[in-house]
Amino acid sequence: MRSTLIEPVSLRIQRHARRRLLWLVATIAAFGCGVTTEDSTGIKPAARPPNILLIIADDVGVDQIGVYGEGTNPATTPNIDAIARRGVLFRNTWSNPVCSSTRATILTGRYGFRTGVGFVARVGEDLKDREHTLPEILARHPANRYGTAAFGKWHLNAGHGIEIREQVLAAPYRAGFSFFRGTYKNINRSYFGWQDIILQDRGNGQIELSGGGFNPEYNTSEIVNHTASWIHEFEKNRPDDPWFVWLAFNAAHQPFHKPPATLHTVDLSDPSITCKNPKPFRTPETLGPCYRAMIEAMDTEIGRLLNDELSKETLERTTIIFVGDNGSVKGVAPDSAKAFRQKGSTYEGGINVPLVIAGAGVEASGSQMPRERSALVNTTDLFSTVLELAGLDPKAVVPSTLRASRAELKGVKLPSVQTQTEVVVDSVSLLPQLRGGQSLGNGATRSFAYAELFRSGGPDPMWPVSKVVRDPQGFKLMQFYQYETQQWREELYNLNTDPNETTNLLNSETASDTARAYQRLHRQLNAIESTGWRPRASAAAQ
Repeated sequence: MRSTLIEPVSLRIQRHARRRLLWLVATIAAFGCGVTTEDSTGIKPAARPPNILLIIADDVGVDQIGVYGEGTNPATTPNIDAIARRGVLFRNTWSNPVCSSTRATILTGRYGFRTGVGFVARVGEDLKDREHTLPEILARHPANRYGTAAFGKWHLNAGHGIEIREQVLAAPYRAGFSFFRGTYKNINRSYFGWQDIILQDRGNGQIELSGGGFNPEYNTSEIVNHTASWIHEFEKNRPDDPWFVWLAFNAAHQPFHKPPATLHTVDLSDPSITCKNPKPFRTPETLGPCYRAMIEAMDTEIGRLLNDELSKETLERTTIIFVGDNGSVKGVAPDSAKAFRQKGSTYEGGINVPLVIAGAGVEASGSQMPRERSALVNTTDLFSTVLELAGLDPKAVVPSTLRASRAELKGVKLPSVQTQTEVVVDSVSLLPQLRGGQSLGNGATRSFAYAELFRSGGPDPMWPVSKVVRDPQGFKLMQFYQYETQQWREELYNLNTDPNETTNLLNSETASDTARAYQRLHRQLNAIESTGWRPRASAAAQ
């Protein structure tokens, strides 16, 4: 792809850019009221808010991260473990069971049934321009405008037709990032030959789109190179401003392969270890070593970024967040009861993901072990957490209305996809967990965790439509949509006594405390649309 200055391709993109500029001008006064002050919150923000490095691992659950101690044969992850030991490890973080829907929750702070993203991004079921995102809000910080960049896998939008190709590829810009380099979706061919797309905001509503050819360099290493290069250039040109970097690794998503030997310690010399990509993944004895090597290679490159590429001064003013987008790949833990209840499933193996946070704004553990938190967390919570780390009050800076209406999805909805223009946010800040109890007003501990998978079309046993909720006591209620009866089938588990979810408590006579838990969770699940909070900002969103 030649370097292209996208001017018309879309008028739609230019209109979006103008909307963003007008929005900034129209809301600057109201937005300024959302800046944290010591008098209003008891928290004195730093003179300059921290950089935010958000690292997303693809298809990596808690069982694959060594410091969690939950897997029988985890990958070797010394650098991720070191991040955890410097800060806070969250034990009970829920994502959604597939990548796109989880990424949308992080960017918007909203459940999938509000944004319409409940599955892998497809036409009509992807992130819409109407949503207000983290990079957009950070970029218009009234005191220190953040630089925003995304690297690696995007996979939040879909499109078809050559006539809109440039508009489709410009999706990261429309979501608020001024620079993007990586893959639009998953890697199809090889980590050693992947389509490298570059998108850069040139100002005045113009976007330069280049790249598009196949990059022969190893993907996991190359996106770290690009990330480091952008950070160095940004700090050179804007030394007084913070940055927000979305570093979304393709690893450890297929195609499975043997990474460069210098990046891992897994013995892949056995000829029987072929790293083939079966569908479905039913050969864990050959897949597991390659998968773990890919994770270790990612960990090695994270270590290179933090220890070699970024300066000590940069690290001291950077908050590092590492999170998984869904559970591990099915079949990689053959000796575990979760082996085929992982990615794509709303059982714990599919939605319980690693989350560790350390660095600027986070109270260090002060020991060789991380500070563990057992509080319930949802990936939506990173939205408010990042805003508060930046010294912003989410309720004051998130616009109260969406940009435009959108048609509902066809087919089953979980619950019905909402189309009203009012913004409802589901994010709960983790700042109290990071700063010893201080918060900007939206940091109460969650009383429940929620996850979902929904999509248009008919039944597919590989991707069962479901919605689940759990409470702090460990009870978890699951509902699976039955297309034949158009009813929901239910399962209830006590994760404290049955972490592998083998005994459905609804199949036998239940004790009184179990019955009360079921009734409570059933009410919570049925009322999920009425939860969340509403911004008080009166910002124009057109």
